[in-house]
Amino acid sequence: MRQSPTPTDKMTADEFLVWSRGLADGERYELLDGTLLRMQAENAGHAITKTNVALSFRDALRRAGRTGCRSIADGFSIRVSDDQVREPDAMINCAPMARDDLYASCPVVVVEVLSPSTRRIDLHRKLIDYFQVPSIQHYLIVMASDRRVLLHSRSSVEGEIRTRILGEETTIALDPPGISLAIAEFFNDLPDEG
Repeated sequence: MRQSPTPTDKMTADEFLVWSRGLADGERYELLDGTLLRMQAENAGHAITKTNVALSFRDALRRAGRTGCRSIADGFSIRVSDDQVREPDAMINCAPMARDDLYASCPVVVVEVLSPSTRRIDLHRKLIDYFQVPSIQHYLIVMASDRRVLLHSRSSVEGEIRTRILGEETTIALDPPGISLAIAEFFNDLPDEG
């Protein structure tokens, strides 16, 4: 039986990725500065929104004929550094993948769906973390309750990140990977707030 580390145990990213293979269904963690960070349960709106994003990405990649890139819903990790591993709500990875891969080798687009419990981390820390990964070109923060998206993208100026606030009426182009899609697709069939 696998022994669970305590919240104070330190791990490397490689150790974490091997350890995480033994997690029970529904158990999810990220690694932050070598320390485990348990991910919280999600509500229906969050789960539906991230599924919509992943499906929108998949459809846009197909329309653009981008067969070398894949849309991936949560559950797959990004190795940010030697002591950090993140699990975005959705991503586009543009590299060949093997069935046993533990993390995305070339994530180009990453997405977090904003929730009250992760708001501060998603808006600040993950912005810094994700752009440490050289292949990441776009970080989308989806705000389902406002039907808006914060789009952070690398610019052609070294080290510069540009930010745009987009409403649901917007069609966005993400290059790379060379796709375009309507933001409204992210908000299809959301349950009523209540």
